[in-house]
This record gives sequence, C-alpha cells and structure tokens, in this order.
Amino acid sequence: MATICMSDAEWVQTKDLELTSATAVDAFAIPANTVVMAVLVRVARAVVRAAGVTNIRVGDDDDDDGFVVDKDAEAAAGTLYGDDPSDYGVYLKKTYATTPAVDVHIPGGKLYTAEKTLKAKLDAAPDAGGTGLFDIWILRAKLDQD
Repeated sequence: MATICMSDAEWVQTKDLELTSATAVDAFAIPANTVVMAVLVRVARAVVRAAGVTNIRVGDDDDDDGFVVDKDAEAAAGTLYGDDPSDYGVYLKKTYATTPAVDVHIPGGKLYTAEKTLKAKLDAAPDAGGTGLFDIWILRAKLDQD
C-alpha cells in the first residue's frame, strides 16, 4: 500500500514566472508518484491589457486550470490566489449540482502517477510591454511505495 507522509510534504516555489501570451509556460516538473495538494499564485507584476480582463490559470496538459481557475492577472502586485475555494480548479474541489451548487474542497489534491509538468498561462495576450510576473507555490508530497 502506498502512503503519504505529511512530514515529507514541502512547499516549492517558482519566482518571477513571466507570462507574455496565452501560451502555457512550464512552472514545475512533477515527479511520478507525487500528490499536489495546494497551489498559490501571487501577482508580482500585474499584466497590462487595455481591452478586456486577462486571467491567469494554473494546471497541466490535461486541464489548463485544474488548480487555479481564471483569476485576475491585472490585479495589484501582492494579490494572492489559491487561498480561497473560489480560486480552486477541479483538482482541488468537487462541485455538487444542488440548488444552490455546493463546492467542496478535496484535501487530497491531485495524484500524479507519471511525470507531469504544471503550467501557467494567461487567457489572453497582454498589451506590448504589459507582461506579468507571478510567483507560484505548490504543496507536494511524494508517495512512499511499500
């Protein structure tokens, strides 16, 4: 049986990840048999875009916003996402189709049985010279294989 030892869980950071377009940028290499339990995103330098709102997403190749869903990339520097259930993607919550809909946090997160890359992207390109910088942290733990 595989177990997770929480004492082995660690926060890992990518600092000043520059997002210049709606193309995904590699943020973290996730080893096989790793659980990603939380993702935090801090705006270090806001995106500038005159027409419309630009959002940041964090996920993987299977779901580009599996961890953080469409949060305002034009928000003030220091704005933090991932600390509120409204920020969570499908890897971190389950939505029940009740009236009203109920979101439940999934404390286990997402298990990666094979190597994977977590990515960040914007949903629209910023203005020329308006690229954003973001600091991203993940809480991850490696599964012990018994």
